Amino acid sequence: MAQIINELSLVIPTKDDHLKVEKNLIPVYDFLKKFVENFEILIISNGSTKSSINYIDNFIQAFDYINHHKINISGKGAAVREGITNSKYDNVLFSDADFSVKINEFSKFVSNQKLKSPLVIGNRRNKVSVNKKTPFLRKITGYAYIKLINILFSLNIEDTQCGFKAIDKKLFSKCDTFKTNGFSFDIEIILLAESQDVSIIEVPVEYVHDSDSKVSVLIDTFKMLIEILSIKKNFD
Repeated sequence: MAQIINELSLVIPTKDDHLKVEKNLIPVYDFLKKFVENFEILIISNGSTKSSINYIDNFIQAFDYINHHKINISGKGAAVREGITNSKYDNVLFSDADFSVKINEFSKFVSNQKLKSPLVIGNRRNKVSVNKKTPFLRKITGYAYIKLINILFSLNIEDTQCGFKAIDKKLFSKCDTFKTNGFSFDIEIILLAESQDVSIIEVPVEYVHDSDSKVSVLIDTFKMLIEILSIKKNFD
């Protein structure tokens, strides 16, 4: 496979996931070094313990082009927002630290110039997607949540919550004004794209559920429901 893109900022939010960062960073780094001419990796520790922060600081000393940002606010949304705001390049990809969607899936984002869209979303729920090891309860609650989002905001998105998304920093420069710090940050990004009448492309990806995921199906789903009520008020 030839070089797929000239410039890319990769944002990895993490809260005490230093072991997952360590596990995944080498294959991610090797992929970017091979296929991206100019890249940077921004690891965003949000509300992490000092020991987790120090672990990452020590580990990344062996690498170039990696920056580690630390914020006291806990939440994926806050971390991604920090990464986008501080990214060097306009093409920004963000991914969960467990890389349940492997970095090589990014090549699908670039194929047929899909990345020319300001927002490209990994889709785990399309009929041609590959979704492995996801527990039944999580599949059902995820489906119901996305169905609710589409109804509330008059959207037609198959997978709003996949943690593997690429955005154009120029278009989404307003993301620092977003209100959501949690998992529903993805909804704000989609609504911003919709409000600016730009195309949103969903790309079927291969997803392998992380059995060690810290996401609580019931607790985090409830928190996300509270968040979307706030988002609804903000975008009405």
